[in-house]
Amino acid sequence: MVVIVALTVLGTGIFVSVRPWQLAASATSTPVWFSYDRAHQVEYWEERIRALGANVAYSKLISEVPDTVSEHEKAHVFGGALYAVAGLSGIGTCDYHFLYGCFHEIISKAIAEQGLAGISQVENECRKTGGLAGCQHGIGHTLVYYHGYTLEGLTKSLSDCDTSMRPHPYEGCYAGVFMEFSMRRMLGDGGQIRPVVHNDYVYPCADLDSKYQAACMYHQVRWWHSIISPSPDRITQLGELCSGLPFGDRVRLACFGGLGVVVVDLADHDKTATLAALCDSAGGGAAERLACRSIAAGFLFANMHHETDEALGACQGLQGSAQNYCVNYATDRMQFFDPMPLPQEYGGVF
Repeated sequence: MVVIVALTVLGTGIFVSVRPWQLAASATSTPVWFSYDRAHQVEYWEERIRALGANVAYSKLISEVPDTVSEHEKAHVFGGALYAVAGLSGIGTCDYHFLYGCFHEIISKAIAEQGLAGISQVENECRKTGGLAGCQHGIGHTLVYYHGYTLEGLTKSLSDCDTSMRPHPYEGCYAGVFMEFSMRRMLGDGGQIRPVVHNDYVYPCADLDSKYQAACMYHQVRWWHSIISPSPDRITQLGELCSGLPFGDRVRLACFGGLGVVVVDLADHDKTATLAALCDSAGGGAAERLACRSIAAGFLFANMHHETDEALGACQGLQGSAQNYCVNYATDRMQFFDPMPLPQEYGGVF
């Protein structure tokens, strides 16, 4: 996108081509590039990366964009620009901000060019930077895009996670696979959310091998959150869906753990709500509420600037072993992407 600016110098009309972001910004707190379509946002960041260097440009992105779940797509935009400038080596600039969106975009572009043979190269590059978990998540997205948005494609993608890497039980490659299957972000335009078919809110989890069902339901909650109309009782509806699952305790608790990820987003949009209150309002028993609160604490700590005080809010009011369990997540002694069994008095599974 080019803007033609006319200047009059000594009576002569001089026309100068400039990019829209080279014009003086209006007095607004919102960066001007927010209003561009995706292609021109990528072009904007390509110019900034070339002018400032990748790390400085990424710092500017972090300073200009709220680090919330809903801004994940803007990190995808930056990742696309970074790949255009630096190729796969640009992945060293990416980090946990914006739910690893920068990682996701670079990896998807690399594998789109190289095919599945590129997975090992991506992992090697990620190991150099210490960002392996974020890279594996991006690989998961790309596998579904590569194999297709069908039950067969989903099964092949999960199998590739198992074959090519040691996946985390709930995050990493599995997370990318399940997120892409339902949210379809790689199809462009911010994603094309999978519709509900035959009023089946459990599909595809019941059709998968039992070893994948807990991870599937952990991520299914985010899909439910996207397709259920916003309302004051939406969190209760999500809790009822988890409680009514046709699986055993481990899968049900994994669902409530996934709900903990969702409440972080809900609390981010409603500053009057607390993580503890949202998890408790979802219903379920003490074990379900503890799973929700603990994963919320760990997810908030890991993805929202490592704010321990905010994460500890999810543990408010808990006592004894439940408090210790939750606090371990809030202080990063246990990680949300690799949850430990609940205390024995809460059933000991998860």
